[in-house]
Amino acid sequence: MNRSASPNGTNSRNPSPNGANSRNPSTNSTLDLHSPYYLHPCENPIISIVNVTLTASNYHSWSRNMRVALKYKNKLQFIDGTLTKPEETDSNFLAWEKCNTYAVAWLNLSLSSEISQSVIWNENAYDMWNDLKHRYHQGDIFRIVDLEEEMYTAKQGELSITAYFTKLRIIWEELKTFLPIPSCVCGVECTCDLGVMRKYRKQRQLVRLLRSLNEEYGTVRSQIILMAPLPDVNAVFGMLTQQERQFHSLDNGEPRALISSSDLIENEKHFQHQNANGYRGRGHSSRGRDGRGGRGPLKLCSFCHKTGHLVDTCYKKYGPPLHMRQPQKAFNYATTSPGVKIDKSSEALLQLSTQKRECKTSTFSLSQEQKDTLIALIQQDNSSQIGHVIN
Repeated sequence: MNRSASPNGTNSRNPSPNGANSRNPSTNSTLDLHSPYYLHPCENPIISIVNVTLTASNYHSWSRNMRVALKYKNKLQFIDGTLTKPEETDSNFLAWEKCNTYAVAWLNLSLSSEISQSVIWNENAYDMWNDLKHRYHQGDIFRIVDLEEEMYTAKQGELSITAYFTKLRIIWEELKTFLPIPSCVCGVECTCDLGVMRKYRKQRQLVRLLRSLNEEYGTVRSQIILMAPLPDVNAVFGMLTQQERQFHSLDNGEPRALISSSDLIENEKHFQHQNANGYRGRGHSSRGRDGRGGRGPLKLCSFCHKTGHLVDTCYKKYGPPLHMRQPQKAFNYATTSPGVKIDKSSEALLQLSTQKRECKTSTFSLSQEQKDTLIALIQQDNSSQIGHVIN
């Protein structure tokens, strides 16, 4: 007797359609790495898969991040409606229930506390996604106007090039989400107007970036605008970051080293020219201390372009030190002290000295009459002094 045969002639080891093994296809789908029902052993429904929390004003950035994360986990079909809930008798029902629960948990973890309370009883990921979309995706026209105003009024200010470019890039990407341009299917050479529309959009973005920069970038901005054709926005960003690094190097004192190097090279040429002409000056001897030629590199001032000192100690720029300055001419005590009588000869001498001080560079000459008067006053003063001594 064949024990494997049933009274009806069928093999008793084959599962019946309504038996416990009728859901074996579900087991196969959960093990398939490419199946939406597959869950990696490391998947955890209590760990958020995005770092953006949905609020009343950031639906578009949140939805984009969530779609990317679910697409990476091959669970996007649970929110876009392409994988509907199967019947309870279906072999994939249990697998669908488990994956849907994971998707609902991930959505709840990415919501703010106020929004999460409003969808806490929703157990279907597709229904929850549509509910959030209908609530926070409205008002696209007003949001577009707000984004355009924000873009046209934006200024760099105290932001760095990277921070300011990131700020504008966020606005551009959100506008692209609201006003998308259809994909071109022309191939290598575009024959439709979609490529022209994308070109105009990129040009507007480039001009907006350049016009809102600070005035210190005026030179590089003029150079970029004169380029034909205009470079890509990312290429312009690279040029601006290089200019920004150059500004930082100027602030850190590197230009002084660069100026000193160029000045030293120019001074070395001048020194070689003097040696070729047989000139020997102070510090320019062919032999120096310990047999080493000269006294090292010559100093060259970048302000007055003279050798022997640097700009930090330039007398022409800062003036000589206090101990080298000429003392100011003392005022005549007779002209400043009250109660002191001044004779006529002294008064004439004071006037003459005052005129000389006022006309340092001009030629001063006396007429013959003035000379005679001055000599007579001096002689009269001397005779009066002699008489006083005799008495």
